[in-house]
Amino acid sequence: MLVLVGLGTWSFWHSAWAAAARANLNSHSAAGKTDAAAALRDTIARLQGENARLEQSLAAINAENTRLEKEKGQASHAIQLYRELTAQSRAQSQDPTNSYSTPRHVVVGLGKQARLLAEAQEKWGDIDSPDPEKQPDDEKQAMVQAMMVLVSEQFRLQRAIEDLKEHGWQAAFDEATSEGLADFVSCYLYGALNLQADQFYRANDLLQQYYKQAEQKDLLSSAPDETEFPGPKFDLPLRRETYTPDPVPSATVSEHASALKQLNESARGQIGELLSGEQKELFDGSQQFRDFRLVGGTFRPPGISAGAVAHFGARSGE
Repeated sequence: MLVLVGLGTWSFWHSAWAAAARANLNSHSAAGKTDAAAALRDTIARLQGENARLEQSLAAINAENTRLEKEKGQASHAIQLYRELTAQSRAQSQDPTNSYSTPRHVVVGLGKQARLLAEAQEKWGDIDSPDPEKQPDDEKQAMVQAMMVLVSEQFRLQRAIEDLKEHGWQAAFDEATSEGLADFVSCYLYGALNLQADQFYRANDLLQQYYKQAEQKDLLSSAPDETEFPGPKFDLPLRRETYTPDPVPSATVSEHASALKQLNESARGQIGELLSGEQKELFDGSQQFRDFRLVGGTFRPPGISAGAVAHFGARSGE
């Protein structure tokens, strides 16, 4: 009897222990599955985060590559343009169609003339009513020589323009893209400030950016407000269609003039940072260059008076 009771007790406790063991095993198995699932979810989330970061990095790399390719293309463009201008400036022929064979070269000539006039005014003051006899003897000959060169070159420029009018002169400006317009201004600054290669490349890059902004804001095809930019104008508009006969609402003109003025002030500040010494003094100090509109403006000839042209033009033929 006692044996049977003992066996029964042992059987009971063995069954209970086995049940508890199975329950514990099942519990650990379920917990293990839960932990594994949680770990898997964490791994997936981590990989998704890393993938997103990799995609962002790849997008940044692609954007940088695009920017570098664009800069490379722009640099090649500026280098080619600079070589074109310097090669022409070394030409030996005095034929104006050789010195000013394209509209770009004429614009370079206009810039150079503006520089020579500004330098003459800096040295000798008012030259609108020239009277070299009032100058000291040591300066008289220098002034006469400088003005004869200036007036003579003015005649050459005018002859070149007349010749180019028969070969699509105006179309060069009317049909120019924003890139082409920036090139014209770069050419003017090259002649006006005697830019070195690196200065020219950087100036051209800046002007390309500003003209692209102006194009995107539709500022290159709107009538300018001349009161914002006083001064004489020349027959070299940076788009003939800007001078449309159709009436433009004054509010629109004012808005466009304000936007152009802001672009020009910003461009002038950045271009000025590229200059040094006499270049910067000329760019900041000469009225001709202070009035010159870098974005969306017109080119001007040097403001030589009729009296100066007549006087020194006659002497240049002596």
